[in-house]
Amino acid sequence: MIYLTIKGDSMEIITSLNNKWIKTVSQLRLKKYRDKNNLFIMEGIRLVEEAVKLKYSEVVCFISENVTEKERIQNLIKNGNLLKWKILFVSEKVMNKLSGTKHTQGIVAIVKKRCINLGTLKYKNNERYVFLDEVQDPGNVGTIIRTAAATGMDAVILSKGCADPYSEKAIRSSMGSIFRIPVVTDVSIDELIKWKNETNIFFVGTSLQDAEPYTQISLSGCCMFIFGNEGNGISQKILNISDKKIYIPLKSNVESLNVSIATAVILFYYS
Repeated sequence: MIYLTIKGDSMEIITSLNNKWIKTVSQLRLKKYRDKNNLFIMEGIRLVEEAVKLKYSEVVCFISENVTEKERIQNLIKNGNLLKWKILFVSEKVMNKLSGTKHTQGIVAIVKKRCINLGTLKYKNNERYVFLDEVQDPGNVGTIIRTAAATGMDAVILSKGCADPYSEKAIRSSMGSIFRIPVVTDVSIDELIKWKNETNIFFVGTSLQDAEPYTQISLSGCCMFIFGNEGNGISQKILNISDKKIYIPLKSNVESLNVSIATAVILFYYS
């Protein structure tokens, strides 16, 4: 287990690739370590600025020495210290090791996940949720999280088998929206069925079979929009418990839309 020891006034300079923090970042590139330690990594000025805006306190931030004079970086250092972040300055060589991109902006951070499960979600005041059934592309997952936040959804719920929303690609695709909307992960179908039975949330599945055009139904009360795997769609088990099935009519013999595009069309219509 990795523990974040936060000291806001820490001004260490790291030049060794064998430093424990550098090894920690390498470990967190693997899902099993992110899950075990309840941590994830993010990279880039804009994403770290989002963590500042939302006053995330448990953060370890790595900054390359060659970008410390930039105004936005100086503001991040100032605000990070106010939030009691652990700020570590690193050499350019170390930053290149830390970075998951070809053209690094010179800033990487370790952030603690929020602990959210189905039991913590509200379901009494017209809440709107999104459920992803084994959506496997992390770019799609991140984009859908961003769309859900933009359309005022109350949470995104991911089934077992979905891409990890805390992977670097998903974090980049969400553009920081993972900080702005609750995300529940690794939910089994049995857990979902139990939750539905306890809450009576109205399930709206997306399907081409026995479905109505998405513009032809009206919704009220608490409901959840369900989107399926890129190749196979929603599993039959989940379709069986859906209260209503909808689809997006397409022209020019186009068979289907990318799941993140389909999600955007439907969520913006019902937002």
